[in-house]
Amino acid sequence: MPAPSGCQPKVPNVNYWDEKWWKNFFENDLNVFYSSLKGLVAARDMLLKFLSGDLAQILADSSKRDAALKVLLGGIKKDCIDKGLITNDCIPLDSAAAFYKHVLGIGLTKNLDEELKQEGPLTRLVQILRYKSLDNIGSSDLGLIIRAYESNSVFTDVILDMKTTLDNIYSSLGQFIGSPQPINYDYFDLINAFMDFLNKGVRLLPLYNPFTFFIQSLHAPKPYIELMYCKDLFNDQVKELMTKYRVELTKAVDPNLNIPELDEELAVIKHKEFTLGYMLIILRFDIYWLTYRLSNLGYPVKDELKAYVSEYKYLLDKIISSSQDALPNAKVNLACFAERKFEIKNGIVNIGDIVRSAFFLSFNGENCQEPRFYFNTLDYKRFIEVYSPLFFLGIAWISKEDEKLALNMLH
Repeated sequence: MPAPSGCQPKVPNVNYWDEKWWKNFFENDLNVFYSSLKGLVAARDMLLKFLSGDLAQILADSSKRDAALKVLLGGIKKDCIDKGLITNDCIPLDSAAAFYKHVLGIGLTKNLDEELKQEGPLTRLVQILRYKSLDNIGSSDLGLIIRAYESNSVFTDVILDMKTTLDNIYSSLGQFIGSPQPINYDYFDLINAFMDFLNKGVRLLPLYNPFTFFIQSLHAPKPYIELMYCKDLFNDQVKELMTKYRVELTKAVDPNLNIPELDEELAVIKHKEFTLGYMLIILRFDIYWLTYRLSNLGYPVKDELKAYVSEYKYLLDKIISSSQDALPNAKVNLACFAERKFEIKNGIVNIGDIVRSAFFLSFNGENCQEPRFYFNTLDYKRFIEVYSPLFFLGIAWISKEDEKLALNMLH
């Protein structure tokens, strides 16, 4: 569908001038995911409530016993139980116990490391169960309760942050996009509930969702955004839509030519902090972080950030092979993240030393001990020629901390 001016955007299915397209994302795509997230959190809370209280009494109760044993010991290796010693190696990744501990963050202490100490509560529980039948355990003083972890699980480290982000998004949209009701998941079947939640989240990522791709791409030089989306993007009608949906753009950097008209025209723009677009970018990284954590644990989940960058590897190769003046000695190995000192003055861009090339989701620096990008200086015009598609795709971005600019890039 062409823009109102008749110009055809170069990215398919991005109808930014049509309010129906905006409403469809919020009322369908995002609502579905938020509803699932709220349902998962509620179901986990219900399970914890169902199993609350002294563990000995829970295990003595035939209506609660199976659920408690599934959460604490489901699928743990029999020889470990027979020996009365539970270590991390005793808990296969495909076991129910691993899922409840690593993913949902439910156990007997504040985190998994403490639970699996040599004389920790899980080992103590198994040793007691070797000598006490479940029918008679009610008289035992175990001094244990099933509780939520405080850290070191996918739920505590990722999902709760994700819920905060979505709560803030819907708070900002409260006047015209209602918060959805949580899905009523079965709290005895949280594995399937989690998989449903995960699938709904992945569908929000830019590789699969035109709206989130659009939001992500708005951190780029204005001339390139106009080339890709047409000048209609900056007309009054679209500005009104953006304002209505709390999307506010601001300047990241400009060529510093001291010519206001040119500085404005050639600026790299980005989402203003804490606006809706900014929060959707955070949500995007939350979902990437979720798939990375699951993949890194060993679950058969695709690392979606690496999949996204891999999708555009052909373009990265092409850009780098034709831009050795701007990207000297660069390589595309889909493993590195570099944050570099960055400044612009009088139309000259200085890309300096690496600030860090360490951990960033999938791009954790394991194969990046040697810098891939060396100090270089280039004209601002050449800078936006080379970096525009990288900014547009979300593979490069400009950040600011303590009034200092940094250029970030995945490669």
